[in-house]
Amino acid sequence: ESFGNARTVRNDNSSRFGKFIEIQFTSSGKLVGATIDTYLLEKVRLVTQSPGERNYHIFYEILEGMPANELRHYFLAKTAGPEDFAMLSSSGVSDRRDGILDKDTYKSLRVAMETMKLSNDEITDIFSVACAILHASNLDFVEAGAQDHEACSLDPDNVHLAPVCHLLGINGEDLNEALCTLHIQAGGGDTVSKSLSKEKAEKGLEALVKTAYGALFQYLVQRINDSIAWKKAQDEEDENENENDATLYRDAPAATIGVLDIFGFESFQTNSFEQLCI
Repeated sequence: ESFGNARTVRNDNSSRFGKFIEIQFTSSGKLVGATIDTYLLEKVRLVTQSPGERNYHIFYEILEGMPANELRHYFLAKTAGPEDFAMLSSSGVSDRRDGILDKDTYKSLRVAMETMKLSNDEITDIFSVACAILHASNLDFVEAGAQDHEACSLDPDNVHLAPVCHLLGINGEDLNEALCTLHIQAGGGDTVSKSLSKEKAEKGLEALVKTAYGALFQYLVQRINDSIAWKKAQDEEDENENENDATLYRDAPAATIGVLDIFGFESFQTNSFEQLCI
């Protein structure tokens, strides 16, 4: 819910992705595991929200619930709020109407991470990516020269540039090259480089934010599946290492129940391709 749900005009905890859950049972009806497949995470929400809606819960939970000493690790001030980040301040709202506090759901998120057996290093990396995306939403570009509107670069004086690079493990020159220059490989193997305009570089930054968050979300789904899916016990693997019949294993799934949970269609003033797919 933290990474995939958001406040919409109709629902304060709306699931912004579809999911198929397969629940696994033994022949006697004992629940032994489950797997989750997800579909069509609404990534456009990361860069724009309709009036009265929020971005994904996780960003508000970090700002409201994370202790000050941890916030410093991600280059965030204790006084920082949603109004300080472009990706959280465009819709005019930052709270929930259902009475649930982001600082409380942050605590529940940390318990859930521990329950899913995520290591401390994994948790740190997950928050590093999320906070890097927060900082990245405040990056801006400057035109290369007064006469050249088809070339730009990342603003080197932007205070969010260094945190983005540190949290993602990249350097500023490489990030600037990736966002501000287009490389085209010709048929003969030659590479032609072309500078991008400020507008195109901004679109590239939006694409980076959406792609990074989408990859983070899929990683979380994979790790949850690793934790909840049925696995053969090691002693059973040793006893039956030459056998392929699942019935030889104790508590092996013999039947499943599939549950498809789709999300509601949101009709915005301007609908994206994602909305068409939904």
